[in-house]
Parts: sequence; structure tokens; C-alpha cells
Amino acid sequence: MMQLAVLAALLAAEDTYTVTLTFEKMHCDECKAELDTTLKKMQGVKTVAITENAAAATFEEKAAVPAFNRLPKDLKLLSATVSLRGTVSFAGDKATLAAKGSGQTLGLVNPEQPKADKLAELKKHLGGKNRFQVTGQIVSGKAIVLESFQAADWKD
Repeated sequence: MMQLAVLAALLAAEDTYTVTLTFEKMHCDECKAELDTTLKKMQGVKTVAITENAAAATFEEKAAVPAFNRLPKDLKLLSATVSLRGTVSFAGDKATLAAKGSGQTLGLVNPEQPKADKLAELKKHLGGKNRFQVTGQIVSGKAIVLESFQAADWKD
């Protein structure tokens, strides 16, 4: 899994974002080939890398974050983690990310761990800057369970 994360980081460019998919199992080379074909058909995919139980795909930043609900079912998707840049805003305790490039709005939510209040931590870091690179698990293609963030900047 660590090798895939390193590979995904190397594949990522300024105008892309990365999604890492983790699976319960991949039965055979046929499963990997079907996954590769399915991912490459998605809008905005630039690269795909597949290992034993995971896949990393880089997408053009202007492509919306997909829901990944059309993957081969027998692979049993465990998680889909995205790392992308965008503009963060808060309305009360609700946080959203407007993805750079696509403008897609995704909710940002805390992990289920009771002691991890990532949203409060993010809110403290806003201070005049609201552009961040966020990483977390995708929930139904509409929200991200916030795992980490860092300030980001780009030219408009």
C-alpha cells in the first residue's frame, strides 16, 4: 500500500488530483484488467496504477470526483481516498470544499473517532486563507471524511 501511495504522489501533477482505491481482494489478472478498463473510461482520468489490492488514479483537476459505484462488484471496494485542492468555507459548523478546476462542492465531515475534530482544526487554520489541499475518504461522491489538510495556493 505504501508503494502505491508513493507512486500516486509521483503521478500527481499541479493540475490533477489523486484517488486511491483499496479493495478486499482482487481474484486474478482478469479482475485487475477489468478495473483498469473501468477506471480509464471515467471522465478526466490521466493515469492508473494497480497493485495487489489497491489502485491509484490521477484525474484532471477539472473533472468532478466520481462516486465509484460502477466498479467490478467482486473486488469489494473497502475505501476510496481522494487528495485534491479547493476552497474551503464554513456555514456554522458545516464545512464545504469547492474543488479547484471542477467547482464541484463536497461536504467535509469529521472522522467517526470522537477525539478527532478535524473540522475545528481546519477552521482555526482558515485565518484569511481558504485554499487547501485536503485528503480523506470519499462518501457517496458527495462528501469527504477529512483525514488531513494543508494550505495550498495557486494562480487563478
